Amino acid sequence: MTSKYSGKTVAALARAVASVLYRHSELDVLFVEHEVLESDTGGNLQLKALNLIQGIKGRYDPQTSDRVISQLIESLMQKSHYNSGPKVQGLLAALEADGFEYRDGRLIPTTPEPAALAPQISGLELDLDEFGFQTALAHYRQAADNFSDGNLEASNSQIRSYMEDLIIGLCERQTSKGFGDPSAALQHLRDVQKLDLR
Repeated sequence: MTSKYSGKTVAALARAVASVLYRHSELDVLFVEHEVLESDTGGNLQLKALNLIQGIKGRYDPQTSDRVISQLIESLMQKSHYNSGPKVQGLLAALEADGFEYRDGRLIPTTPEPAALAPQISGLELDLDEFGFQTALAHYRQAADNFSDGNLEASNSQIRSYMEDLIIGLCERQTSKGFGDPSAALQHLRDVQKLDLR
């Protein structure tokens, strides 16, 4: 997983931190708070701020570091009191390019994040396994894996196989009659009024 903040945003954040937190002591507290080792920057506040951000990125996994950096940005914006200086404006522009805006004291995404698929996939897999649809389950898992990998054609193919096997299995379970063709199984389910497709 990569960071949701681009290098441009990280650089803009370092410049903004240096312009808003104009004292070394304020930055020193952040180094201690995040347990990041401070390297010698020769008194350059901007470089010191960049070292802090890079230290946070190196200390935590990407998701956690993004959360910590988000908190740093929100804290900085509150301290700046909507300072319209060029460094803060540069940070806001970089955040906008990354898909974020600062509003009402919070950093919020301007585009929705992808939907989480894991809970739905797990629930469906459990149901398929519980009811004994092992072949359909195997096709479904392959479809989900291919979808996650971006192989959409392979995913669509496996979804079709999953649905066909599921229909045949449902027909056999509901009517005790086996079919090799999903269309025939579907028609039989309709004929015996086990399925209503109005």
